[in-house]
Amino acid sequence: MWEERLDRIDGRLDRLETGQTELQGKVARLETGQAVLRGTVARLESGQVELQSTVARLATGQTEQRSEIGRLDGRIDTLDRHMHVLHEETISRIAAISEGPWATKADITRVVDKIDELVGGRIVPLEVSVRSLSRERKARGPRRG
Repeated sequence: MWEERLDRIDGRLDRLETGQTELQGKVARLETGQAVLRGTVARLESGQVELQSTVARLATGQTEQRSEIGRLDGRIDTLDRHMHVLHEETISRIAAISEGPWATKADITRVVDKIDELVGGRIVPLEVSVRSLSRERKARGPRRG
C-alpha cells in the first residue's frame, strides 16, 4: 500500500519534472523571442528617428522652395512689365515705319510691272529673231567647213 502510494507519488514527480523541463524550454523560446522583439523595436525606433530627420529636412527644403518661388514671382512680374513696355514700343515703331518714306506693296508691284514691260519689250523681239535664224539654218542644212 505504501509502496503503491510511493510509486504514484514518484510517477507524479516524474510528470512534474517533465512538465518543468517543457516549461523551461518554452520560457527559453519566449526569452529568445523577446530578445528578437527588442532588436526589432530598436531598429524601428532608429528608423523612426531617421524618418523624423528626413521630414525635418523636407520641411526646411519646402520653406526654401517657397522662398525661391516668391522671389521668382517677383522676377516674373518685373519681366511682364518689361515685355509690355517692349510690346508698346514695337507697335509705335511699326506705326512710324508705315508712315515713313518706305515703299508699299502697291508701289513695289507697280515697279515690278514696269520692269516686266521694259524687259518684255526688248526680249520678245530678240527671241523672235533667234527662232527665225534657227529655222533658216535648219532649212539650209549643216555647214561644211
